Amino acid sequence: MSTGKLSLIMFGRSLLFFAVLLILVRLMGKREVSSLTPMDLVVFLMVADAAVITIEDEKIPILAGLVPVATLAAVQILLSWAMLKSRTLRRFLGGVPSVVIRQGIVQMDELRRQRMNLDELLSHLRLQNISRVEDVEYAVLEPSGRLSVIPKSMARPVLTRDLELAPPEEPLPEPVIMDGEVVHSSLQKHGWTPEDLRRVLEEHGVRSEKEVLLGLWDGQGHLFIQEKAKEGQRTPSPRVLSIPK
Repeated sequence: MSTGKLSLIMFGRSLLFFAVLLILVRLMGKREVSSLTPMDLVVFLMVADAAVITIEDEKIPILAGLVPVATLAAVQILLSWAMLKSRTLRRFLGGVPSVVIRQGIVQMDELRRQRMNLDELLSHLRLQNISRVEDVEYAVLEPSGRLSVIPKSMARPVLTRDLELAPPEEPLPEPVIMDGEVVHSSLQKHGWTPEDLRRVLEEHGVRSEKEVLLGLWDGQGHLFIQEKAKEGQRTPSPRVLSIPK
């Protein structure tokens, strides 16, 4: 087989398996890489390996290469569903949290079991803005490898409830313009039309939504906009526009 034909076959197989793996990963659920359980990691590595072998070896039929990939994905989906129903299975396959700091005292035995050294522990604490071990009530190493830190009451930031204040609830700001395009679903949710949005922009000197990089409506009468930089000019400062609720 000529080099050109072989390259074309590998190109086509690469595109096919890219699409298949993308669909399977979506079906297996939304997970960050840092949140993968050991089972998820094993499945993803085996799926990737099976796909690469099929891509590289033109003698393997595409269907034969898809079988192990689909099988592994199906196993992961079924086990994830079973883990939702069974705490025992969840603990067996996903692992259990481990307390590595208890009431300001480092649990060295638990650190050894988890093969974590003190430098790693201190690094995790610094990433959560904790500089003193004695300020930690509990530090829990989660099955995903992340460290959850619960500071002591005297080391926690002051909350509004500590001051017996009751500020109003703030709705989640929603994007109404992204990269110059109107987000129609956000407008419709609140009974707005693109014409209403354009009228507000024009009242504040913005000729078109095409000039806006990002627009966020907070649901309380304010529209945050970040305009696009024009050629040869500095990026304009963000503005908060007053709009009718």
